[in-house]
Amino acid sequence: MRKSTLWQSIVSVLIIALAVLVVLNIQHPSWVQGLLFWRPQGEREIDWLYGVDLGDTHRITLTPDEEGKPSADQMQATLETVKSRAKSLSKTDPMVQLLDDNTIVVQVPSAHDPNAITSTLQAPGLIEFINAGTEYPTTRTVETTLSKPQPPFPTLEITGTQDTAPTVYETLMTNNDLEYIELRPPSYGYYGAKFRFKPSGGKALIEHNQNHPQEYICVTLDKRILTCALATQFMETDLGGNVEYPVVIEKESAQTTAALFRSGMLPAQLQVDRVEPAGPTPGQETLQKLGTAVIIGLAAALAFLLAHYRLPGLLIVLALLVFALLSLALCKILPLPITLATVAGLGAMGLTALGALLSIVERLRNRTRDGQALSRAVEGSLSTAWPSVRNTHLALGLLAIATWIVGATVAAQTIRWLGVSMATGTLTSLFATMVFSHALIRLIFGSEAIQALLSERTWLLGI
Repeated sequence: MRKSTLWQSIVSVLIIALAVLVVLNIQHPSWVQGLLFWRPQGEREIDWLYGVDLGDTHRITLTPDEEGKPSADQMQATLETVKSRAKSLSKTDPMVQLLDDNTIVVQVPSAHDPNAITSTLQAPGLIEFINAGTEYPTTRTVETTLSKPQPPFPTLEITGTQDTAPTVYETLMTNNDLEYIELRPPSYGYYGAKFRFKPSGGKALIEHNQNHPQEYICVTLDKRILTCALATQFMETDLGGNVEYPVVIEKESAQTTAALFRSGMLPAQLQVDRVEPAGPTPGQETLQKLGTAVIIGLAAALAFLLAHYRLPGLLIVLALLVFALLSLALCKILPLPITLATVAGLGAMGLTALGALLSIVERLRNRTRDGQALSRAVEGSLSTAWPSVRNTHLALGLLAIATWIVGATVAAQTIRWLGVSMATGTLTSLFATMVFSHALIRLIFGSEAIQALLSERTWLLGI
């Protein structure tokens, strides 16, 4: 046995065994979860992640509150804001649509907590910079001079009694004075954010800081204080609109706060009409028919491979099963959501793997038919097929990267996941066709007993 064949066999067995362990729906050992170092602590569970088009979902219906009568333009702007928040909260691409001109329907995977999502979707998202005076505020929630609907969050008082009249703080600036918000990675258990103001807002902040250097400025989100600091800490500003205000976000509420920061304030205040379980967006019956058609097609293709190529066809089937196993394992490890887009991407790469395996088998048959010894025919087929297999996978890998870049540019999660699934399929296809299949072909056809058998029964080679 060649040394390279031995190592390919050992690597194949280890990787396949690990993939089987990952794919099984069991309680995985902690050391397996520890291998997922690229995922944050607490998010290393190995489980399937379904999109709204293939898994069970929650349907959330939002309508304007009873006091508000938003215009068509306001509802359209509200729809875009809700879309932004839903995408920030969901690991897959949620479905958000406007019905009857005043009803917004949001469909998210059932793995998400519907209560946490609904409270964020209907939150006003109002950011205020308030003048807190010379004393640091003693409450988590405050009242301001800007009259806005109270958010659906409970009020948590740190000190004070109900008999004390609440302090009303002056609102200096709001979302309308912001140009954009830059979020930073977590550090020491906190996330950071920088607010950049419009030139007019930056100038107003400078003037306030100069006139009130020893007073506190607080940043609030829907009347809840995020952080406070003395005005003297924000004296260095740029009149060109580059005024920056650092703030810390608690890790527990980072995802919700980030979603509200990115989306901005709701143009129209919403209320939850109902939350109900729902099936996949295409419909359960449609998916069942589609699944039946795919199974029939795959069974027919595998039967053809076995009938036409015989023993080499069996090797192709085994390599394709390894491709499918590794692809499913990577879907759980990354995690890669199971959606129609990702299934399409992996299916396309499965066809690529099939084409690569057929190129090897066809070369083997032709060389054997021409009278070459089986061992020479095997090595010649593997070596001559490699350049075409390599270039095909390289081209598709570049296409996968380009697809992901396009999806990131247009902020379309579906296109991004398609690119990721194609890249994942490229790697698993390369392994199945150039590592596993090479080792398997050399092990089987390198055996003297198998060679003697095939020399007498050439029909097993499909010739």
